[in-house]
Amino acid sequence: MSRKSTMSAESKAIVDYLRKFGPTNRTVLNSAMSGQTADEITKRLNNLSIAGWVRFSPVYRVWEISPSAHGMFPSLDMASKRLAVKKAKAAVKAGAAEPAELVLPRTFNFHGTTYVPAQITPARQGALDFGRIASRGQRC
Repeated sequence: MSRKSTMSAESKAIVDYLRKFGPTNRTVLNSAMSGQTADEITKRLNNLSIAGWVRFSPVYRVWEISPSAHGMFPSLDMASKRLAVKKAKAAVKAGAAEPAELVLPRTFNFHGTTYVPAQITPARQGALDFGRIASRGQRC
C-alpha cells in the first residue's frame, strides 16, 4: 500500500521546477513561481528542506533536489541510470556502435628480475684507483 503524498500544489510546483531545470538560485525561483510571494517561497523551501526534498548548496548558492529524494524520481534514480548503462553496453556488444580501442595500462615487473644498475664510467683516468687498495681497518 503506497502512501499518498500530502505535499501542497505550490510545494510540488517548486520540486517539479527544480527537477526539470536542475539547481536554481532564489532569483530565478522567485520569477518562475508566479502567484507566490518571496516570503511564501522562502517558507516552502525551508519546509521542503526540513522534509528532505530539497537542499541549499552554500558553495554555489543554489537550491537543488536533495540526494535522499533522488529515489522518488525515476529520471534521477541511480537504478535507471545503471539500466541505461547496461543497455548501452548491450548495444555495443550487439555491434550497434564501434568500441574505442583501449590501450592497456603500463605495468612494471618488480619481482621478476634482479635490478642491475648501469656501469659507471669514471670522469678521468685513475679516479677509481682507491677501490684497488685493500682496506686494513687502520686509523688514518
